[in-house]
Amino acid sequence: MKDRLKIPPVSPLIGANFTTFLKVIANGKVKPSRWPHLILTSMLILLFSPFRLLDFFWFRISLKNKPLTSPPVFILGHWRSGTTFLHNLLCQIDDAAFVTTFQSVFPHHLKSKALIGAFMKKAMPSRRPGDNIKMDIDYPQEEEYALSNATDISFYHFFYYPQKYRYFYQQTVRFENMQAKTIRSWKNTYHKIIQKACANTNGKIPILKNPVNTSRIPLLLQHYPDSRFIHIVRNPVSVYCSTKKFFSAIIPTLSFQPVTTGEIGEMIFWLYEKMMRDYLNERNRIPEKQHYELHYETLLRQPEKELEKLMYSLEIPFSKKDRQRISEYLKTQRSHKTDHYKLSRKELDYLLDHWGFAMEQWGYSIPENVEIID
Repeated sequence: MKDRLKIPPVSPLIGANFTTFLKVIANGKVKPSRWPHLILTSMLILLFSPFRLLDFFWFRISLKNKPLTSPPVFILGHWRSGTTFLHNLLCQIDDAAFVTTFQSVFPHHLKSKALIGAFMKKAMPSRRPGDNIKMDIDYPQEEEYALSNATDISFYHFFYYPQKYRYFYQQTVRFENMQAKTIRSWKNTYHKIIQKACANTNGKIPILKNPVNTSRIPLLLQHYPDSRFIHIVRNPVSVYCSTKKFFSAIIPTLSFQPVTTGEIGEMIFWLYEKMMRDYLNERNRIPEKQHYELHYETLLRQPEKELEKLMYSLEIPFSKKDRQRISEYLKTQRSHKTDHYKLSRKELDYLLDHWGFAMEQWGYSIPENVEIID
């Protein structure tokens, strides 16, 4: 696994409070090789704990009963479907508010960024595994990472216990058999993360990217009835190949338990099918004027034209200055190349058998950048 994520001997749980940390690691048995990571992580959590008081008092006063100035914009889509590219584009607009990479790891320490941010800059990799995208503590990031350190109810805890991915999906994505007070607590935590993101980036429109939300539509509409949803789709064959590469790099590095390549492949097949079927079954709950769907391949070919259509359709403010900033950002992305993948005939047959409904739904065939090996 030469593409594994290279990080210091600490867990991303370093940004959690100690109670959340203990609840997460209680999900299963930790393999001996991970104990040094957890010991060091727990020591750093305790070391950083006093700084949490700065956030607690500052935001308790400044955000108390303060409503969002604009309904959130939720970017939906399975991992490796172009959600990051779309998120980065939309976060170029002047009014955008977003969860930064720093907030995603340290959701309780925004007022301590000057100190802890310096530590994070040295500790984090400069490039993301799987696609080599540049990383920085101030860049936009998925809020599910922030949730994973702010509460014990987050799907991204499956990175630590990948063998329990079905359990985490049912409990933290679908909220099956969860008590009403637990769901309310999760909603409040999520809302505070969004409020903090707006204050931290001084933005008015929360632009949120979270693949897990693809299967949380009813819950999000319940809490944010005026929110807008953008679903980006990509050829499922490309999604499988890219997700396999990405998960094979990140999961063995973060996991507290052993996991094989075969188990990762099985996980990807199950999660995609569940997520897309849940989305297709529930997307009609979104009011038509609050929902937009686009293809990653189209966005890649004509990004500015596609964004114009998207902004107009969802009535998101889009100024001349915003267009210029997006144009400048696109110039920095011209060197990005699409990977070439090899896929066994057995994997392809299994994929078509289980994901064929998605291929048909969005009009896809086998992409040219995927070589089928018999």
